[in-house]
Amino acid sequence: MSFRSAARTFAFVAALLGVPRFGAAQECATPAPEWLFCDDFESPADTDGNLGLWDDQGLTPSNLVLTTDPIRVHAGTRALEITAHMGLDTGGGPAKWFAGTDTVYARFWVQFDEDYNYDHHFVTLLATRTDDMWSAFGMAGCRPGGDNFYTTGIEPWSNWGAIAPPGAWNFYTYSVDMGCDPGATCANYADPTQICSDCAARGSPCSAGPECCWGNSYAPAPPPLPALGEWTCIEAMASANAAGADDGLQAFWVDGTMAGSWGDITWRTDPALQWNALALWHYVTDDNYRPGQTQQTVWFDDVIVSSAPIGCGPGSPPPPGTDAGPGGTTDAAPAGDAGGTGGADGGGGGGGRGCRCAVVAGAAGGRGEAPAAACLVLLAGLSVLRRIRRRGRPAASDRR
Repeated sequence: MSFRSAARTFAFVAALLGVPRFGAAQECATPAPEWLFCDDFESPADTDGNLGLWDDQGLTPSNLVLTTDPIRVHAGTRALEITAHMGLDTGGGPAKWFAGTDTVYARFWVQFDEDYNYDHHFVTLLATRTDDMWSAFGMAGCRPGGDNFYTTGIEPWSNWGAIAPPGAWNFYTYSVDMGCDPGATCANYADPTQICSDCAARGSPCSAGPECCWGNSYAPAPPPLPALGEWTCIEAMASANAAGADDGLQAFWVDGTMAGSWGDITWRTDPALQWNALALWHYVTDDNYRPGQTQQTVWFDDVIVSSAPIGCGPGSPPPPGTDAGPGGTTDAAPAGDAGGTGGADGGGGGGGRGCRCAVVAGAAGGRGEAPAAACLVLLAGLSVLRRIRRRGRPAASDRR
C-alpha cells in the first residue's frame, strides 16, 4: 500500500471512529479576541457556491465546493475545494473585508493536488479605501498612490519552471516604493500610455513619467517548497508604515517556522489606509497547465485573520520570530546570487527588494549602497528579467 493510500485509509477510519486528528479542535468555535475573521468551513452559512461568511464569491462561484473527503480536510468535517479548468475559467476564490488594522496576520492551511502544476496568483492581503471597497482590485500595472491601495500576496512561484511544482513560497507585493518598468522598457511589451491613463483614473497617476508596475517578489533563500498532496500551514504578517516613514514590514512562516522577513517598506502615505481585506484566491491562467492537463485543484481549511500572531493550531505557540513585527528586526532573508535583489516583477536572487539604482539588497539582506557601475549592470539584468517575468494585466472584468 502506498503512503498516500495508507494516509487516506487512516483518515477515513479515524473519521468513522471519532479518533482526534491533528488540529481537530475547531478554532472558530472559540475565537480569540484579537481575531478579525475565522472560517473553518464548518458553518452552515457556507454552502457550495455561496460561502456565507465571506463578502464576495469571486468570478466563478460554482468552483467553490465544500468537500468532506477525509484526506482533503485538515480539521473537522469540511474544507474548501477550488478547481480551475483550462479554457473555461481561472479558478476563483472568495474575498472578505474586515476591520482595518495597521498590522495583520493571516493564517491558512492549504493542500495542493498531487498532480498540481503551477498557479498565477494566490492568497492576497489588501488595503482598500473605506469609501471604495474595490479600490485595490484590478490594479495590476499600477503603482499604489499612497492613499488608494496596497497589497501583498503569499504565493508559490515557479521561476519559469526551474522550481518543481507548485513552486516556492514568496510575497508578490504592490507598495508605494515598488520597483517598476520605465516607459521605454514597458513599451517593448505593452502600451505604457494606456496603462498610465487607466491607473490615473483609479488614483494612481504615473507622477514620475510613464511606467508599468508589476508586483515585486520578496523571496527568501533557500526557497520554501510545499509538498504536493500534503497539508501546509502558512502564516503571513504585514505591517503598514507610519506616516512619512519607510518602516513597513512583512514576514511569513511555513509550518510554524519563519521563512523570511523584510523591512523598510513604504506601503502608504495616508495613515488612514489600513489592511482590511483577504482574498482566498486560486487564480490559474491557461499557461500554468502542463501539456495534457485540464484542471488544477487546491484545498483550504482553517482560515484566520488577526491583529496578533496566530500559530498553526489550538494550543500551538505563536509563530517563532514574531519579533519581526513592529519594533523588531527588519532584516531580510539572506541575499541570493547576483546581489540577491528582486526585480520589478520579482526577478533576481533571495533578498527580495527591487533595485533603485544605487540602493540594492546588502550582503545580509538589508539595504546597502552599490557602486554605480555595478548598479548599471544589475539594472540591465533586471530589465531582461522584468520583460521575461512580467505578469499579464488581467481582463477588465477581473477585479484583481
